[in-house]
Amino acid sequence: MALIKSGDGAFFSIGECDTFQHMVDARPKMLGNPDRFRHTLQQLEGGYTDAVSGEAVFETDGRSSGRSV
Repeated sequence: MALIKSGDGAFFSIGECDTFQHMVDARPKMLGNPDRFRHTLQQLEGGYTDAVSGEAVFETDGRSSGRSV
């Protein structure tokens, strides 16, 4: 998993799973990650987080122009 700062006070994380089912199975743990530092978060309209998930539509290894998946 990687935590990325996308702006002033804005962050998102990226994780990679081998299969879609592995991602589904990991959701409870992923959703629980912010509980460890929720006390440091600024509450926004609608809550603290906006959880989303999906499948990769583009990948690159950094050596090529990438490929659609």
